[in-house]
Amino acid sequence: MGLIARLLLNERAKFDRICGELQTARSFPEDVEEIRDIPYLPDTEPAHRMDVYRPKRTDGPLPVVLDVHGGGLAMGSKAYNRWFNAQLCRRGFLVYSADYRLVPEHRVFDAYADISAAMDEAIRLAPDFGGKPGGIFLVGDSAGAYLIAYLTAMQRCPAMAAAAGVQAPKAEIRALGLISGMFYTTRRDKVGLTMPRYLYGPDWRKGAFAPYLDPGQWTCLGDFPPSLLVTSRNDMLHQYTVDFAGTLERSGAAYRLVDYPADKRLVHAFSAVDPDLPESQEVLSALADFFRQAQ
Repeated sequence: MGLIARLLLNERAKFDRICGELQTARSFPEDVEEIRDIPYLPDTEPAHRMDVYRPKRTDGPLPVVLDVHGGGLAMGSKAYNRWFNAQLCRRGFLVYSADYRLVPEHRVFDAYADISAAMDEAIRLAPDFGGKPGGIFLVGDSAGAYLIAYLTAMQRCPAMAAAAGVQAPKAEIRALGLISGMFYTTRRDKVGLTMPRYLYGPDWRKGAFAPYLDPGQWTCLGDFPPSLLVTSRNDMLHQYTVDFAGTLERSGAAYRLVDYPADKRLVHAFSAVDPDLPESQEVLSALADFFRQAQ
């Protein structure tokens, strides 16, 4: 195992400890029911599990949301977004939260396949949990935003899905919530100088997927679903979101950019990291309103 791979695993262990501490530091809302570890594929892989959040009281079938956690594609878990998802659920949604396979043990193509399967299974199971059949709303932070953006593109570009070796999701994607997205993985920065070989393989520059690694080159964005992008000036990937918004603008896709001013509290993916912040509550309400408008 290489040095970078060992560092990623060490960072994952730290991340998991933080998540464990958060589990005991916050109280879970009493008006939300949480059902854990529902398989979305028929195997024993621990990563092929999702949780579901639904209001304990509801007047009818709820719109369905799938949340995909961040963590640089190498760490994190669905449990880390537990409070964020509960708060979104309280705004009138059936919310799923899915795990997926991580690097360096796996390539990102496995994560694509996992989240694609989770989308379709979430829709299939929705009536069992009080959700509306039909379309799905997607929300992701950091690496999760990357995954849902790329899978949405694959659904609209069969050649991209074929290059990834992935079955694109069949579910109708109605709108996206993209929080501090890690959209660019091959730039000459901390992400691009360390991660591509672990994400895409050692020969990633020559691979079939190489033409699709810059969203600015995607040809399928004109019919992208409406997208709400969220960042802040203290977001370490602030420019990624601004640049992706610019790509959507040039493509004529419907989007809204929420860009908070400099504030040391509003770090990378702040609304998922600390959903109790007033600004995080604003983001959650903006997501809920945006999704309802896209129904």
